[in-house]
Amino acid sequence: MTTAVVLSFAALVLLAALALLWSRWPAWLKSLLVIAVTGFYFYADDALHGIAGLPSRDALPERFVL
Repeated sequence: MTTAVVLSFAALVLLAALALLWSRWPAWLKSLLVIAVTGFYFYADDALHGIAGLPSRDALPERFVL
């Protein structure tokens, strides 16, 4: 599943780069695209930390027994 997320993000970055370089969009729309892709990167990074099995940010329950 993480490979699919990484590949989809790479495709999104490629499409964004093509849009930034070859389109005649106004500068404000291009900057909005850069901000959106950057925000998606941080969102996906946070989501992947939850999938990867890294330690949780949640506190331990009151009655925690190993």
